[in-house]
Amino acid sequence: MNTTQHSREVQTLLAISSQYLLNEGSVQQYLQLWLAAQRSGDRAAQQTVRQHVADAGRLLQAQRANPQARALWLALMSLRCSMLMPRLRF
Repeated sequence: MNTTQHSREVQTLLAISSQYLLNEGSVQQYLQLWLAAQRSGDRAAQQTVRQHVADAGRLLQAQRANPQARALWLALMSLRCSMLMPRLRF
């Protein structure tokens, strides 16, 4: 599978599931997608997953008064911080 196909697969999966991944298992789902993108070396997929984690965090940011939403927001932000993308060397 080449990286273009993988990127499309990841983007399709994220587009369909991102609205449903805002629960306790969402952090694990995003982490699995991130690790799969890292293993394949697909930087576009990594960026897509990282962007979806950031967007999910923004959606939860307004609900931080709710303890469950706050815990999920903190978990997503922690995951986002761990998703560093090193620059490529030429």
